[in-house]
Amino acid sequence: MRKPPRQVIHDIAACDAILTTSLYGLIVADALGIPAAWATLEPSVPGGSFKFHDHEALVCASQDLDSRRFDPMDHSIGSRLEKIVRRADPERVEHAKDAVRQSRLQLAHELLDRRGAARRVLTWRP
Repeated sequence: MRKPPRQVIHDIAACDAILTTSLYGLIVADALGIPAAWATLEPSVPGGSFKFHDHEALVCASQDLDSRRFDPMDHSIGSRLEKIVRRADPERVEHAKDAVRQSRLQLAHELLDRRGAARRVLTWRP
C-alpha cells in the first residue's frame, strides 16, 4: 500500500528512530534530524548499496560509508542498534539542503529563460 508523500513524511517525523531499506526514508529521517540506519535486501536492487553510500558520503562525517548499515537477517542486531542508529551530521545535512534549494532555483531560472527564448522564436515575424 502506498501513501502520499506528505503522509509518509508525517509518519517518519513521528518516529524516535528509523530503520529503513528505502533511500527516501533515510533522506527524510536525516532531513528531520531523526536517528537512522539502513539496509539493503536480497535480491539486491540495481545499484545495490551505491545509492546509500552516495548519500552517506554527503551527510555523514564518518569515512565509513557503512557505519549506519545493518543486516536485517542478523537476529542479534538489537544489542548493537544504539551504535548503528544515529543522526547524520547536521551541518552536512544543512549544506546538502541548501545545495538542493540552489539547484532548484537555478533550474527554475533556466526553464524560464528557455520559455522566454521559445516565446521569442514563436512570435518572431520577418
